[in-house]
Amino acid sequence: MKKKLTIFLIMEVLILFILNIFKANIFNMKQIIFFPYYQISNMLRIMSLSGNIGNIVSWAIYILISIIPIILFIRIKKKNNLKNIDYLLFLISLLIFSTIYLGINPNIIEIILKQNISLQASFSIITNQLILLYIIWRFLKININRTNSIKYIIGILFLTNVIAIINIFGVSLKDNLNNMETLNYYGNAMSIFEYLNRLKEKYMFAIENYELVRIMLDFINNNIFNMVYIFLNMNLIYILIDMENEFNENIVITKLYSLKNKIKVGLLMSIFINIIINLVYIIFEKYFYNITIKTNFNLELLVYFLFISLIVQYLIKVKEIKEENEMFI
Repeated sequence: MKKKLTIFLIMEVLILFILNIFKANIFNMKQIIFFPYYQISNMLRIMSLSGNIGNIVSWAIYILISIIPIILFIRIKKKNNLKNIDYLLFLISLLIFSTIYLGINPNIIEIILKQNISLQASFSIITNQLILLYIIWRFLKININRTNSIKYIIGILFLTNVIAIINIFGVSLKDNLNNMETLNYYGNAMSIFEYLNRLKEKYMFAIENYELVRIMLDFINNNIFNMVYIFLNMNLIYILIDMENEFNENIVITKLYSLKNKIKVGLLMSIFINIIINLVYIIFEKYFYNITIKTNFNLELLVYFLFISLIVQYLIKVKEIKEENEMFI
């Protein structure tokens, strides 16, 4: 399991890095939020216009997708596990229906509601927020024990890593590359070869003018704490996986103590790298078009360090009490 999780994150980094290098503009948040609804709406519109059969099939798929939350409600009710929050699924179903319909007929907003067409994206945001609200609220009502709590923590930690990587190698890297002072081209490339040639010229120009160096330093300076956070998260995930397979107090205490030391090193190293990059900018200022001197510090890593330290001390104390009780018996 450790290997699979690590490979997944490495593949995510590579895909995002390649997409950014080749200027694939997929990191606009409105597009990401509305993307699934837009794709479904587009597919259904094409099917509907293909003929009578296509129209019937498109309506069947449309209704089926829209009632997925209601199907989930019925399944929960059959298992006698119904909570008050589950009634929110009916509203989510209605919103999914409306969001897809507005994607199929985008002009309906202007005709009926007399609103700007950008309201189309707002429906998808509200729908996603309600889905997220339902998932979190439902999760908080789950009966948690030691076994499934470890699984949930692993899942949440891994999800935060996935999101952090998107922010680092998706959004942040894209912003850094967009700020690169380089040759500007107008018009579209006529072929893939022309496009690749333009990319080559762009990056060669950036290398010759030290812009690529500045971009790399900016990128590291802006994301060093997040990178350390991902590394430490993965270490904690590995410890939790070992705990799930076989719980041994001595091994867990040793590994958590090692993680505490890694957090300490990571925190100090991040600050040290920040200082080095700022010094490079100050000393070699004349070689760069524009520089930004930053003082970075991440309180989350400090809280992380204190939390792990507290857990280690707690486990050591519990172990000592247990040993004393065994000696007394």
